Amino acid sequence: MDGSPKILHLGWQDYLSADWPWLRLWAAPSTEAENLMRTAGYCRRIWKRFQQNRTFPYALGDFGADFDEQGALRLPPGSVGLTCATFVLAVFRAAEIDLVSEEGWPIRPEEDLLFLESIRHFARPEHFALLQAQVDQGVARVHPQEVLGACTLETIPANFDAVRGAAEGVVRKLGPPQAS
Repeated sequence: MDGSPKILHLGWQDYLSADWPWLRLWAAPSTEAENLMRTAGYCRRIWKRFQQNRTFPYALGDFGADFDEQGALRLPPGSVGLTCATFVLAVFRAAEIDLVSEEGWPIRPEEDLLFLESIRHFARPEHFALLQAQVDQGVARVHPQEVLGACTLETIPANFDAVRGAAEGVVRKLGPPQAS
């Protein structure tokens, strides 16, 4: 380990990456250093496992997922995958850090339909149909900025209102995207 920050990002179905060429924002929940080290250990095991089988399921909702000690994904019954945001939640949950409380998390079909339209051009038809079915069934989806917002809060797990408020605050502070 060279001491520099590492990343692990679920970009899409079967696309787990340890590379992020874009600007990034670092956030970690307020917890003991040992907990963050345990989280990093899970990331290393998850990455090692992915390197062996090159599969990782992407789907829209899942509050209850986590990983076992070997880095294998454990999905609750009826779940079929994670997003980039729920991937982060699952890694932290495996390390016994719950960032958000699913109780009262809203279903936001309008936002989810906009998301689906943004990915339609590259999604395989069968995968798009699975994601569309989740939206049609009313999935409660955590957005990436909400995970970031949860990391800024002193009290976790946090409910939707606290997380959403923190997320909006972070987005405002970041300002509009800059042209490169």
